[in-house]
Amino acid sequence: MNQRTDRILIVDDDEENRNMLSIIMKLDNYDVDTAVDGRHALEKIKKGKYSLLLLDLMMPVIDGYQMLKVMQSDPDTQAIPVIVITAVGKRESVRHCIALGAKDYIIKPFDQEIVRSRVRSTLASDQLQRIQMSLTEAEKARKQEFSWLANEIIPNSMALFYERDLNHVMEVALKNAMSIFRTDATVIYMLSEDNRLKIEAAHNRPLDSYFGGISGNTFTYPAIEIESEYAQNQPNDEVAVAYAAFTGQQISIDINDPQSKRQPPPLRLFGDTDDFRALTHLITPLKVPSGRTIGILELINPRNPGKNFVSPFSEQQEVMAKAFCHMLAVAVEVGKSMG
Repeated sequence: MNQRTDRILIVDDDEENRNMLSIIMKLDNYDVDTAVDGRHALEKIKKGKYSLLLLDLMMPVIDGYQMLKVMQSDPDTQAIPVIVITAVGKRESVRHCIALGAKDYIIKPFDQEIVRSRVRSTLASDQLQRIQMSLTEAEKARKQEFSWLANEIIPNSMALFYERDLNHVMEVALKNAMSIFRTDATVIYMLSEDNRLKIEAAHNRPLDSYFGGISGNTFTYPAIEIESEYAQNQPNDEVAVAYAAFTGQQISIDINDPQSKRQPPPLRLFGDTDDFRALTHLITPLKVPSGRTIGILELINPRNPGKNFVSPFSEQQEVMAKAFCHMLAVAVEVGKSMG
């Protein structure tokens, strides 16, 4: 039978009890670890991850009651389920432990099947609780997305439709994107009829640089081929914005995340300085209602609103960027038809 992913820490100063509980847990293929007292157990919890604790109450140094209090006072440990181990006739202590956060109890001397049953049911209950919490968080995220869409994306994007000059559309789009997504820099690329991306406008707040839009400054970076020069009808996978334009896919890149390096690399439009380093990129196609891609919006370095440090783009931001880009694409098409 395969080893379970659940890791159980047995905390008991009695070696015979530790060995007996270890044997019982290994019957169900749990990954088992042991500690000789509460202090030893707390040291292990700080270094490793455990699915459940089997905790004896009467121990030297730090006993089970003290350990429960310490665990419940620490956000990093209070969610770990604990089954306390007590002797026959100690029912009052069990009630006290439940009040301190323990999930269940086991009476000594041990009955193998009762121990296994209590552990299984506690782990199953904990897993169900985590699923319920995850669903609750997902529901909160959906409500936040709706609120963001209703209160920020739509009102700010509506201003795009009142602009008839494309330079003004680009300017408003850049300012709104930087405000909504709290980015250090934002770049808009437009796709030409010969399938090349050209930078139309770019803002970089830390460097105080502005190109395109109404700035009058031109960006000298050459147009980018979105099709591979080595294979016909294949995307240029050497540049992230080109790949996104060819495939119509949104790309999120975190330079510090090894997984994201499998993505096509971002362009180095702004040289690294002490004032600015491009760490995270969210590259989103501008798609008109028919699904055709007409350009790219690249958001760079979102700032955490509470602590003002650069953070990766969240799933909510990815969803909202798609909504923003859809409205920008429609505004660009309207501007072209009016121009």
